[in-house]
Amino acid sequence: MTTGDTRTRVLTCAAALAAQGGFDALSVAALSAASGVSNGSIYHHFGSKEGVLAALLVEIIESYQQAVLTVLDDHPDDAPGGVHGIVDAHLRWTEENRDSARLLHEHGEQVTQGRERERVAALNQHFREHSAAWLDRQTKDGTLPAMSVEVAHAIAFAPAQEVCRLWLAGKPFPPPTSFSQALGAAAWAGLCAASSTSR
Repeated sequence: MTTGDTRTRVLTCAAALAAQGGFDALSVAALSAASGVSNGSIYHHFGSKEGVLAALLVEIIESYQQAVLTVLDDHPDDAPGGVHGIVDAHLRWTEENRDSARLLHEHGEQVTQGRERERVAALNQHFREHSAAWLDRQTKDGTLPAMSVEVAHAIAFAPAQEVCRLWLAGKPFPPPTSFSQALGAAAWAGLCAASSTSR
């Protein structure tokens, strides 16, 4: 079994165990039993059960970010479509990946430490730069006012994040995508009304 196969098998089993029993279910012994990978090999590749969780969270972050960036790539010259699309992508990804989204919401801080911190930092930097380039294009075309990408992200994603948080918490709440149209329109209106901010 190659290194890549071993990591993939362990992370696949980690996702299944976490979905069934949360972070407490991610013991190295349970992972070894479920994956057929030895304890020693798991420690070698990940360092600890926290390392397994961090690696799994990075995979989840990458999946989410790719879903959003694909929308921007599909709407290079369509600012309203891009904004509505990324809000819908956020809601839809959360709805379709509920277990992963819950794990990220509850344990996202794990990726700021240990072996995976540089990898997630690189992913976040790519996400920021890609988003900023798309935003710059819309600003130059005159369809959106100039603003920092951080402000744009806050306006576009914060309401959707709150809807998803409530849904993930198990509240008696409609599915996130039922808010796509309203939150997409709100994000577009908010971005259009944003004051120019320094970069």
